[in-house]
Amino acid sequence: MSLSIKSKLKDVFKDPNGRRVLEKYFSEELKHPMLKLAMGLTLEQIAKKAGPEKAPQSLIDKIDKELRDL
Repeated sequence: MSLSIKSKLKDVFKDPNGRRVLEKYFSEELKHPMLKLAMGLTLEQIAKKAGPEKAPQSLIDKIDKELRDL
């Protein structure tokens, strides 16, 4: 399965390499107890909800590239 920011969080988490990409940039956020509520959302949706202060477009683009390159 190819991953990107259009992938659901649960699908990225299923892939150990995908999970490592997210841990690289959001290690603390991934420990949040309410994270399980976001598992059905795409990374793109989560980034929009987080806003540009926490998830600037340049970072989202970088994560997207890393996921696509897996």
